Amino acid sequence: MMKYLKLIRITNWLKNVFVIFPLVFSLHLFQINSIKATLLAFLLFSFTGSALYILNDILDIDKDRLHPRKKNRPLPSGEIGISLALIIMTLFAISVGILNFLLPINFRIALLFYFMTNLAYNFGLKNVNLIESITLAVNFVIRVLAGCYAIAVVPSNWILVITFFIALFLTLIKRKSELKILQDNAVQHRKVLKNYTVDMLDKLIYICATITLTAYMLYTIDAKVTEIFGTDKLVFSTIFVVLGIFRFIQLSESKQYSDEGDPTTLLLKDAFSQIVFGLWVIYIVVIIYLKPIL
Repeated sequence: MMKYLKLIRITNWLKNVFVIFPLVFSLHLFQINSIKATLLAFLLFSFTGSALYILNDILDIDKDRLHPRKKNRPLPSGEIGISLALIIMTLFAISVGILNFLLPINFRIALLFYFMTNLAYNFGLKNVNLIESITLAVNFVIRVLAGCYAIAVVPSNWILVITFFIALFLTLIKRKSELKILQDNAVQHRKVLKNYTVDMLDKLIYICATITLTAYMLYTIDAKVTEIFGTDKLVFSTIFVVLGIFRFIQLSESKQYSDEGDPTTLLLKDAFSQIVFGLWVIYIVVIIYLKPIL
């Protein structure tokens, strides 16, 4: 069973939590219909992502065998054959095709755009300097938009900006870790890494971190936002965002997890990051939904 969970990268479903954020920030957290729609949206993005991960592993099977961690995945290691992987990928695609029609047309368009963007990434964009990282960041913005469309709410420009730059920040940290881990084999594993250096990526990481923190802080003190939520205490959640970003930068400079840079893996391994994220979620829910009893 474990090999199949690894094949579909079940841990990467965590990335689709961005689909859920609109449910929280739209004040729909306790509306049953919105909860059902959001959970279905999360599932559809997870199924689509798993199908794309399998496709990507098939296309990159030889390159992944050069990576110290990726070589242990079910396909590069030979634990699961390509034919069986194709069958599993097809089952996910069929499931998405059927369940997709239970949500609004705007959501279906967003999911299709996400799928097409990932296909473009797998078949070419991943080899284009800088565009590859921006494409991955855009995919997170699509998740947020899709989460809004699933429950029929208007997306906030602030949230879209914050999502883009935090996703780009995490993507660049991953590229930095690949350079540090693979060293001379970096280009053989990912061609686009020939265009990057650790020093260059550090500069871009700091820029993205600065924009993310500034945008988030401005969002929390925006007059319209405080009016909608009925509180000016959202600004204090900035401390958790600061801690989270600083922690990821710290980890990118340390060998605590063998230079591991994948955001999902780091979050699952690092207790500090888990606590900070958990406290941020708790604070947001309390300050937005439970303020009458505070």
